Amino acid sequence: MTKDERIDKLLNCYSQVDRDAIGIVYKTAFGESPTDNDELRKWLNDMDRLKESMKSRGLIVAQPDPGGFPDVVFKISEHGLDIVEAGGWLMHLKTEKQNERLKENKENRKFIITTCNTPHF
Repeated sequence: MTKDERIDKLLNCYSQVDRDAIGIVYKTAFGESPTDNDELRKWLNDMDRLKESMKSRGLIVAQPDPGGFPDVVFKISEHGLDIVEAGGWLMHLKTEKQNERLKENKENRKFIITTCNTPHF
């Protein structure tokens, strides 16, 4: 499963809860944590990377944790909820890519028109 597919799945899980610890949502999305120490370390690192990626993109926001631990409890942001309601993270990425291609094509056409209309001496 790609990173973006994992983000899509986590974002959908977050859209179904008010707020929760990242570990609980991760387990809901991907199953129980491994018991082997090396696999557990990889699992926790993956969870942290996905959490940071989602936070930096404004998809989730940290919530005050009753235990006082920072960056443990999160909820989906308005931006994240908008993305889920519009079809999910993978659809969002596809739309962004299409918009970028359209922008590039428009800029290329402007360049060609400008170049063609410029007198050559």
